[in-house]
Amino acid sequence: MERSGFIVGLVRRLLIGPPLYYVWMAVLTTIALTGIYAYSKQLHMGLIATGMQSYVSWGLYIGNFTFLVGVAAAAVLLIIPAYLYEFGPIKEIVIVGEALAVSALSMCLMFVTADLGRPDRIWHLIPGLGILNLPRSMLGWDIVVLNGYLFLNLSIPGYLLYKAYNDKPVNMRFIWPFILLSIPWAVSIHTVTAFIYNGLVARPFWNASILAPRFLASAFCSGPALVILLYQIVRRFTNFHVKNEALFKIAEFIAVAMAINLFLLAAEFFKELYSDTHHLSPLEYLYLGLHGKGRLVPWIWTAFAFNVIAFVIFLIPQTRKNFATLNLGCVLIIVGIWIEKGMGLIIPGFIPAPLGEVWEYVPTTIEVLVSMGIWSIGLLILTAILKVIIPIELGEFTRKGGAVALAAVAAVAIFLAPLTVMGEEQPPGAGDMRSLLKELKSSDGGVAAQAARNIVSKAPASPEVVAALAQAIKHPNEMVRLTVIEALSEIGPDAAPAVPALAEALSDKDPLVREAATLALFAVGKSATSAIPSLVERLADENNAVRSGAILALAGLGNEALPALLRALGSKDERMAAASAQALGRMGPPVVPELIAVLKRGDSPAARASCKALAEIGPAAVEPLIDLLKTGKPDVAKLAGETLEAIGSPAVPELVKAILDKR
Repeated sequence: MERSGFIVGLVRRLLIGPPLYYVWMAVLTTIALTGIYAYSKQLHMGLIATGMQSYVSWGLYIGNFTFLVGVAAAAVLLIIPAYLYEFGPIKEIVIVGEALAVSALSMCLMFVTADLGRPDRIWHLIPGLGILNLPRSMLGWDIVVLNGYLFLNLSIPGYLLYKAYNDKPVNMRFIWPFILLSIPWAVSIHTVTAFIYNGLVARPFWNASILAPRFLASAFCSGPALVILLYQIVRRFTNFHVKNEALFKIAEFIAVAMAINLFLLAAEFFKELYSDTHHLSPLEYLYLGLHGKGRLVPWIWTAFAFNVIAFVIFLIPQTRKNFATLNLGCVLIIVGIWIEKGMGLIIPGFIPAPLGEVWEYVPTTIEVLVSMGIWSIGLLILTAILKVIIPIELGEFTRKGGAVALAAVAAVAIFLAPLTVMGEEQPPGAGDMRSLLKELKSSDGGVAAQAARNIVSKAPASPEVVAALAQAIKHPNEMVRLTVIEALSEIGPDAAPAVPALAEALSDKDPLVREAATLALFAVGKSATSAIPSLVERLADENNAVRSGAILALAGLGNEALPALLRALGSKDERMAAASAQALGRMGPPVVPELIAVLKRGDSPAARASCKALAEIGPAAVEPLIDLLKTGKPDVAKLAGETLEAIGSPAVPELVKAILDKR
């Protein structure tokens, strides 16, 4: 029964969406079906239907394969800051990047299949069935690392999402080795791909020791650029929160990677031009043309210009943090690297032929349609994965709510079964609690954070537990501090002994920790009065989420916070004054005179915040607002009128009365 409900819910999630979702899926499906039809023609005719020949035996398919391996490998740029350095803004969104890696790897396997002359022999490439000729064969190693990386990118997020769906804590000690393994494995998939080219000693264009570093550097440009665009699309069409801080940090990584990529390209130019041997011919064909033939010349110079312009955009902080130029730079990098690592890498390697001829390759219509079809299938896979993992991440769909589980979990259930069983933990006894409290003090951020989660989810909120969590707020790891504060927030009023530590956390350098501290103090409730001065200071915080949390906490303290809020309302710091006005708006009619006084001073951020607060208070503010309409000051009267309009129908009788009195 449970399984059938899962399948029904899964299908419902994939079939239901806004009109734009149906248009998007219909377009992708149409292109995918066209590609499948084109591939059926290629299957019938053989590779003669492509532009490939005996002299140029790789083309558009392998070019796309090489580019997409780099896109998949780039997920490591999210995993390292997220899990090794506990960088919160990226850790919150890393799972979307891993979804992109899964779809990219799926397309890689499809492009390899399309390039096979005898796809019925693909079973030779399956580990365990085929003979991979290890350790000698680079192709064999490529099959191993690609499939292994696909497994890791399915199993790690699958395990985490399975736990989230079932509302169970994650056993980080269990999953941590897999996360660590995925880092060198991500590097290996593109390194081995480079070694396939690098090992062909008769192809001097590829037989360069810096080819693997160039592959990785360019991958760490194009992959993250796609990630930045994907995160913005996800943020635009869902409630999934992607902080600008995370996008800008990824952009910094791209700037460094592109600098290395351009430097390695310059080194390769120097080696070939300075030596001036016959091995210069492939590079000459690519950039200048050879024997009157140079179809790729305009393409590669376009790619070079795109990469240089994008590097400048990402190098300058002002353009890197402006979304118009940031997105332009991402598009330029994606197109530039696709040309450079696609046709710009594959074709020159076959030129000139052994007898000196130049055989130029041009993809046929069938190749183009098949490639478009594979890209469409990859985007369909990505869309389907995102359609079901994001609600799980947001907590909107869980087992408790009778919602849909993850498509990713369903698709890889056979792989995840041992992981989920091995990763289960039992409720702690007294001895286990002592062990968890000891782990809470660990210098290992992952161990300490998981201990905090386990303590709260599996143990009563005893004074000993609260004291241990309060002490852990001073942990040097940001993720541990954040997790501990969230744990205290779950405890609620019983966490009152931790108020001094939470008040101190309001000054933490990490905005996520400061925000969590404000929400924890709100959860503690009336016992958090000693934190009022610190909360008032946060009303001027540069981070909007922190200010909102402070407003919520102060409003929850009611009359106890009123004197401090009134003092903040008169602050010269407009941000603090505006935030205090919002907090006062939740305290009802008694604060109306003070808010009206702010309006009388004229238009300002604090005055506009007071307008919103008065509108929230409602009828009790109507009469003083009507009096402001009579002041004669246009800006004040305008603010009063807008506030009355926001109040709506309760203000109508008083307005009518005021108009009649004036007559």
